Amino acid sequence: MFPIIEFDDDLKSIQEMRAAVKRAKAAQEKFQSYSQEQVDRIEKICRRNVSN
Repeated sequence: MFPIIEFDDDLKSIQEMRAAVKRAKAAQEKFQSYSQEQVDRIEKICRRNVSN
């Protein structure tokens, strides 16, 4: 018999991953429409935040 608590945690983890993948896919679709200038600006901001 499977422990119910662990099984519920597994289901919760799977659902969280599905939601994360859905958000990532939506972000990817939006990002594809960005101009090179917008991508460069995002990259610059990310680089600055990582170095701080």
